Amino acid sequence: MFKNNHYIYGYNDDEKNVEITYPEMCPVCHTRVRPNFVYGHLDDSSDQYFSVLFSCSCGNIFMSKYKLGNCYYGEYSSEYALSIPNGFEGEKFNERINAISKEFIEVYNQSLEAESLGLKAICGAGYRKAIEYLVKSYCSLLNPDNKEQIWNESLGATINRIEDERMRALYFATKEIGNDQTHTIIKLSEGIPEMKEYIMALVAYINFVGLSNIAANNYRRG
Repeated sequence: MFKNNHYIYGYNDDEKNVEITYPEMCPVCHTRVRPNFVYGHLDDSSDQYFSVLFSCSCGNIFMSKYKLGNCYYGEYSSEYALSIPNGFEGEKFNERINAISKEFIEVYNQSLEAESLGLKAICGAGYRKAIEYLVKSYCSLLNPDNKEQIWNESLGATINRIEDERMRALYFATKEIGNDQTHTIIKLSEGIPEMKEYIMALVAYINFVGLSNIAANNYRRG
């Protein structure tokens, strides 16, 4: 935890020597950094709080809010409150999932961001769309000759193409919960949290199948 003293300026040419605790995480790039102090100013609405501009090595400027503390021998203490803008950080998926469907990752993270903003009335439909991208892309990869038909048929028909019953069950669960989330009256007891668990289980299952196939091809039992 890095601390340093800086002069914080007010609107009446007032200045205070304040010990500041630097934020350890950039709210934009979400990496641990020691940012550069740019400027500090007392809030106009109160002399209890002040704001500091920092620059990060990612090239972005962010602002941190502090509460002014006690004064000892001309030096003020302070208490860190928060930093803005709080940039959204999406779910990270590995290269295998990225290769199967970039659209799945994009739509999933759009839905996740909507959920983080409290827009829960719309993110359920987004998660359902994401899972449709994933299952149709996955089945198209396994059946390249039927790709056009797969993308034009219903989601249920595509799910029925999957031979593994456990994977098929996870897809159907996410589809049904997603459909339920698009209605004005929610009937199912399971909702968005369970839907996201099923999606993550599907992602893990696809990775498992991919790795199993690699192992089978590379290390055949003789």
